[in-house]
Amino acid sequence: MANDLETPILDAALARLQHGGWAAMTVAAVAADAGVSRQQVYRAIGDRQQLGRRVLMREVQRFIQPVLAAHRAHPDDAVRGISSASATTLAAAADNLLIKALIAGQASPLLPWVALESGPVLEPVLQAVTASALATYGEHHSPAALTRAIEVSVRLTISHLLQPTSSQEDAVAQIHDTIAALLSLPGA
Repeated sequence: MANDLETPILDAALARLQHGGWAAMTVAAVAADAGVSRQQVYRAIGDRQQLGRRVLMREVQRFIQPVLAAHRAHPDDAVRGISSASATTLAAAADNLLIKALIAGQASPLLPWVALESGPVLEPVLQAVTASALATYGEHHSPAALTRAIEVSVRLTISHLLQPTSSQEDAVAQIHDTIAALLSLPGA
């Protein structure tokens, strides 16, 4: 039964975060929006912190799939595929209300999970994207070089996503040039 409740609860929590920020995402409000009791939210997901983390992780998974597709779209060009993945992420983030809430400080309790702690967001993203890059580009580049390039591209993408200082095009060009330099090093 808890799994049946998970989707409407997470949908309600996401809507609250997107439109009212962290202050609006209380367990009581989410329960009311999802049409369940507070106790059902606690049993299905957990407390407010766990609820926020689960919403964030679900959104991260939604971002990962287009990244993997970008790699597959450029199977013979790691630099283009990796920078295309960053471009895809930045473009999707520009329209994402949760990302906008994070940048505006309205969902600030979630920000450390994205920007500071390696576990909740960075580790699963790095694992999935690195595995994709190794599978797609492993014939052309060493595993060590691809792993470094992916970590740099993911970190740069997150940095540009959370603290944009230039246009998306400039950010992607910076990521492209950085990945090109990394993958042109001897042994890469």
